[in-house]
Amino acid sequence: MKSKGTFKISLILSSLFLIFVIVLVSIFTSYKWDSSFGYKLIKESILINNSTQTVYNYLGNSNNAKNWSVYVDHISPINEDKVADGYLGSIRRCFKNSDEKNGSWDEEILFTEKNKLRRLSCFNFQNLIYNPGILNTEQIYQDKDGACLLTFTLFSPNNELGIWEEFKIHLGSFRTAYIFRKNLNNIKNLFLYYNIRK
Repeated sequence: MKSKGTFKISLILSSLFLIFVIVLVSIFTSYKWDSSFGYKLIKESILINNSTQTVYNYLGNSNNAKNWSVYVDHISPINEDKVADGYLGSIRRCFKNSDEKNGSWDEEILFTEKNKLRRLSCFNFQNLIYNPGILNTEQIYQDKDGACLLTFTLFSPNNELGIWEEFKIHLGSFRTAYIFRKNLNNIKNLFLYYNIRK
Protein backbone atom coordinates (compact mmCIF):
# COMPACT_ATOMS: atom_id res chain seq x y z
CA MET A 1 0.00 0.00 0.00
CA LYS A 2 2.80 2.34 0.93
CA SER A 3 4.60 1.80 -2.39
CA LYS A 4 1.37 2.46 -4.32
CA GLY A 5 0.82 5.66 -2.35
CA THR A 6 4.40 6.77 -3.01
CA PHE A 7 3.98 6.02 -6.73
CA LYS A 8 0.77 8.09 -6.90
CA ILE A 9 2.45 11.03 -5.17
CA SER A 10 5.43 10.80 -7.52
CA LEU A 11 3.09 10.69 -10.52
CA ILE A 12 1.16 13.74 -9.31
CA LEU A 13 4.35 15.69 -8.58
CA SER A 14 5.81 14.76 -11.99
CA SER A 15 2.62 15.87 -13.73
CA LEU A 16 2.57 19.15 -11.83
CA PHE A 17 6.23 19.77 -12.67
CA LEU A 18 5.58 19.07 -16.36
CA ILE A 19 2.63 21.49 -16.38
CA PHE A 20 4.79 24.09 -14.62
CA VAL A 21 7.53 23.74 -17.27
CA ILE A 22 5.01 23.99 -20.13
CA VAL A 23 3.42 27.13 -18.63
CA LEU A 24 6.85 28.68 -17.98
CA VAL A 25 8.03 28.01 -21.54
CA SER A 26 4.76 29.38 -22.97
CA ILE A 27 5.07 32.61 -20.97
CA PHE A 28 8.72 33.37 -21.73
CA THR A 29 8.97 31.91 -25.23
CA SER A 30 10.52 33.89 -28.07
CA TYR A 31 8.16 32.16 -30.50
CA LYS A 32 5.22 34.58 -30.49
CA TRP A 33 2.32 35.81 -32.58
CA ASP A 34 3.22 38.94 -34.53
CA SER A 35 0.28 40.90 -35.95
CA SER A 36 2.41 42.52 -38.66
CA PHE A 37 3.26 39.07 -40.04
CA GLY A 38 0.02 37.28 -39.17
CA TYR A 39 1.62 34.19 -37.65
CA LYS A 40 3.91 33.00 -34.85
CA LEU A 41 7.61 33.46 -35.32
CA ILE A 42 10.95 34.15 -33.66
CA LYS A 43 12.11 37.64 -34.59
CA GLU A 44 15.22 39.68 -33.76
CA SER A 45 16.37 42.97 -35.32
CA ILE A 46 19.31 45.36 -35.27
CA LEU A 47 20.08 48.73 -36.91
CA ILE A 48 23.24 48.72 -39.03
CA ASN A 49 24.83 51.96 -40.16
CA ASN A 50 25.08 50.98 -43.80
CA SER A 51 22.80 50.74 -46.81
CA THR A 52 20.31 47.94 -47.32
CA GLN A 53 22.03 47.12 -50.62
CA THR A 54 25.42 46.63 -48.96
CA VAL A 55 24.03 44.46 -46.15
CA TYR A 56 21.87 42.46 -48.59
CA ASN A 57 24.84 41.73 -50.85
CA TYR A 58 27.08 40.79 -47.93
CA LEU A 59 24.64 38.27 -46.48
CA GLY A 60 23.98 36.83 -49.94
CA ASN A 61 27.56 35.54 -50.02
CA SER A 62 27.64 32.21 -48.16
CA ASN A 63 31.42 32.48 -47.64
CA ASN A 64 30.84 35.40 -45.28
CA ALA A 65 28.84 33.31 -42.78
CA LYS A 66 32.05 32.12 -41.10
CA ASN A 67 32.78 35.75 -40.19
CA TRP A 68 29.55 36.42 -38.29
CA SER A 69 27.76 33.18 -37.34
CA VAL A 70 28.20 31.84 -33.81
CA TYR A 71 26.42 28.58 -34.70
CA VAL A 72 27.60 27.74 -38.21
CA ASP A 73 31.26 27.08 -39.01
CA HIS A 74 30.77 27.44 -42.75
CA ILE A 75 28.16 27.30 -45.53
CA SER A 76 28.77 25.60 -48.89
CA PRO A 77 26.60 26.27 -51.96
CA ILE A 78 25.64 22.93 -53.55
CA ASN A 79 24.01 23.98 -56.84
CA GLU A 80 26.20 26.94 -57.75
CA ASP A 81 26.74 25.45 -61.22
CA LYS A 82 23.05 26.16 -61.89
CA VAL A 83 22.12 29.08 -59.64
CA ALA A 84 24.38 31.84 -58.32
CA ASP A 85 24.85 31.90 -54.55
CA GLY A 86 22.34 34.15 -52.80
CA TYR A 87 19.81 34.11 -55.63
CA LEU A 88 16.36 32.53 -55.99
CA GLY A 89 16.65 28.73 -56.12
CA SER A 90 20.14 28.66 -54.64
CA ILE A 91 20.69 25.69 -52.29
CA ARG A 92 23.42 25.64 -49.67
CA ARG A 93 24.52 23.27 -46.91
CA CYS A 94 25.23 24.63 -43.43
CA PHE A 95 27.81 22.87 -41.26
CA LYS A 96 28.17 23.35 -37.51
CA ASN A 97 31.75 22.09 -37.46
CA SER A 98 34.80 22.53 -39.68
CA ASP A 99 35.09 18.75 -40.28
CA GLU A 100 31.48 18.77 -41.56
CA LYS A 101 30.44 16.14 -39.00
CA ASN A 102 27.90 16.19 -36.17
CA GLY A 103 25.44 18.74 -37.43
CA SER A 104 24.27 20.00 -40.82
CA TRP A 105 21.17 21.11 -42.71
CA ASP A 106 20.25 22.50 -46.12
CA GLU A 107 18.76 25.85 -47.05
CA GLU A 108 17.01 26.83 -50.27
CA ILE A 109 16.16 30.40 -51.20
CA LEU A 110 12.42 30.41 -51.89
CA PHE A 111 11.81 34.12 -52.49
CA THR A 112 13.86 37.27 -52.95
CA GLU A 113 13.13 40.96 -53.25
CA LYS A 114 16.37 42.75 -54.02
CA ASN A 115 17.74 44.74 -51.07
CA LYS A 116 14.56 43.98 -49.09
CA LEU A 117 14.00 40.29 -48.42
CA ARG A 118 15.29 36.72 -48.65
CA ARG A 119 13.12 33.80 -47.54
CA LEU A 120 14.76 30.42 -47.11
CA SER A 121 13.53 26.93 -46.38
CA CYS A 122 15.60 24.98 -43.82
CA PHE A 123 15.41 21.20 -44.17
CA ASN A 124 17.37 17.92 -44.21
CA PHE A 125 18.59 18.35 -40.63
CA GLN A 126 21.29 15.79 -39.82
CA ASN A 127 22.96 14.75 -36.55
CA LEU A 128 21.40 17.47 -34.41
CA ILE A 129 19.93 17.02 -30.94
CA TYR A 130 16.82 18.88 -32.07
CA ASN A 131 15.29 18.08 -35.47
CA PRO A 132 12.49 20.56 -36.21
CA GLY A 133 11.53 19.07 -39.58
CA ILE A 134 11.09 21.95 -42.03
CA LEU A 135 11.34 25.61 -41.04
CA ASN A 136 11.44 28.88 -42.93
CA THR A 137 13.74 31.77 -42.11
CA GLU A 138 13.83 35.30 -43.45
CA GLN A 139 16.35 38.10 -43.75
CA ILE A 140 14.47 41.39 -43.92
CA TYR A 141 16.20 44.63 -44.91
CA GLN A 142 14.43 47.94 -44.17
CA ASP A 143 15.82 51.34 -45.08
CA LYS A 144 15.92 53.71 -42.10
CA ASP A 145 17.25 57.08 -43.31
CA GLY A 146 20.14 55.43 -45.14
CA ALA A 147 20.80 52.82 -42.45
CA CYS A 148 19.58 49.22 -42.59
CA LEU A 149 17.23 47.67 -40.06
CA LEU A 150 18.15 44.00 -40.41
CA THR A 151 15.67 41.41 -39.11
CA PHE A 152 16.07 37.65 -38.81
CA THR A 153 12.94 35.52 -38.43
CA LEU A 154 12.24 31.81 -38.03
CA PHE A 155 8.83 30.17 -38.35
CA SER A 156 7.06 27.00 -39.42
CA PRO A 157 5.52 26.90 -42.91
CA ASN A 158 2.98 24.45 -41.49
CA ASN A 159 -0.10 26.31 -40.21
CA GLU A 160 -1.42 23.31 -38.29
CA LEU A 161 1.35 22.10 -36.00
CA GLY A 162 0.68 19.37 -33.46
CA ILE A 163 1.01 20.19 -29.77
CA TRP A 164 4.39 18.43 -29.46
CA GLU A 165 5.79 20.00 -32.67
CA GLU A 166 4.80 23.48 -31.50
CA PHE A 167 6.17 22.88 -28.01
CA LYS A 168 9.53 21.87 -29.53
CA ILE A 169 9.68 25.20 -31.38
CA HIS A 170 8.80 27.05 -28.17
CA LEU A 171 11.52 25.15 -26.32
CA GLY A 172 14.13 25.83 -29.00
CA SER A 173 13.12 29.48 -29.36
CA PHE A 174 15.25 30.64 -26.43
CA ARG A 175 18.51 29.44 -27.99
CA THR A 176 17.45 30.45 -31.50
CA ALA A 177 16.70 34.04 -30.39
CA TYR A 178 20.03 34.15 -28.53
CA ILE A 179 21.90 32.99 -31.66
CA PHE A 180 20.03 35.54 -33.79
CA ARG A 181 21.02 38.35 -31.40
CA LYS A 182 24.67 37.29 -31.35
CA ASN A 183 24.78 36.95 -35.14
CA LEU A 184 23.13 40.32 -35.71
CA ASN A 185 25.56 42.00 -33.33
CA ASN A 186 28.48 40.37 -35.13
CA ILE A 187 27.19 41.61 -38.50
CA LYS A 188 26.75 45.12 -37.12
CA ASN A 189 30.28 45.10 -35.70
CA LEU A 190 31.75 43.85 -38.97
CA PHE A 191 30.26 46.81 -40.78
CA LEU A 192 31.25 49.17 -37.98
CA TYR A 193 34.90 48.17 -37.64
CA TYR A 194 35.86 46.69 -41.01
CA ASN A 195 34.27 49.20 -43.38
CA ILE A 196 32.63 46.53 -45.56
CA ARG A 197 31.53 47.86 -48.94
CA LYS A 198 29.95 44.79 -50.53
